Amino acid sequence: MDKALEILDPELLAATKGQGTGARAALKQRFDALHEEGRIRFVTFHQSFAYEDFVEGLKARAGASGALEYGVENGVFLELCIDAQHSDLPYVLIVDEINRGNIARIFGELITLIEPSKRQGMDEALSVRLPYSKQDFAVPANLHIICTMNTADRSLASMDVALRRRFRFIEMPPQPELLDWDVDGIRMGELLSTLNSRIEVLLGRDHLIGHAYLMGAKDLPGLAEAFRLRILPLLQEYFFEDWRRIAWVLNDDAKPQGERFLRRRELQLNRLFAPEAQLAPDTANWYIHEAAFEQAASYRGILVGQAD
Repeated sequence: MDKALEILDPELLAATKGQGTGARAALKQRFDALHEEGRIRFVTFHQSFAYEDFVEGLKARAGASGALEYGVENGVFLELCIDAQHSDLPYVLIVDEINRGNIARIFGELITLIEPSKRQGMDEALSVRLPYSKQDFAVPANLHIICTMNTADRSLASMDVALRRRFRFIEMPPQPELLDWDVDGIRMGELLSTLNSRIEVLLGRDHLIGHAYLMGAKDLPGLAEAFRLRILPLLQEYFFEDWRRIAWVLNDDAKPQGERFLRRRELQLNRLFAPEAQLAPDTANWYIHEAAFEQAASYRGILVGQAD
């Protein structure tokens, strides 16, 4: 929202900077108004999204006689380009999850046309003839494209190199300073920073947990919900259910048994398997200690102490 308004209404963005929740509401109201005007469009890429959805394609529809007919329909990008070509005002397309789509399949010849130097009216402007409508097409210079992606997503590695060269990349790291409250004496910002410091050592900075995960944790039940339903499942995905490493992130080894999020059952392996079975030491003996989520001491234990 901020990046869109930085392009479409920079004066309002500058005037409201640092003015709190009331200013944020004003920015959202302005963003919504621009969306209603059609100067902001929004689309989410996914595996089934295609050129026909983004630019143009043949779509089936019932004709006047009731028979099935095929006609050319404009996609979201082409529609926005047509609107922008008839205006001197800037327009913005927001593409969420851009790295989840098949870039070559979705963009096609637009990979070249979205370059600033190739835009309509530029010295090296280019146009192409679209495959379905056969009309000549160029991307207007007043159309801006903002894309989002999660750097922890494994599909990022396969992102089209040609697309990488046509965008500037702005990192949006976690902002623990926004979590400026405490829950039962636990500073939320410090809690997030501590978790992320351990994750960075074990996995790298692309896997840091965003501050949004704890924005709703205003009391102990809210904190418990965030850890039980969001943070712990995320850690399970990050570490491929390597419970030992998850326990390191949560500093469980430094806590009393009753305060640990993860505990181990004492299994009688010799009664379950033949003596010759070659089992890893941590095989199937970890479980989530549900009572820990409801205890403030379990979260305090993340912040202090070293593993024994």
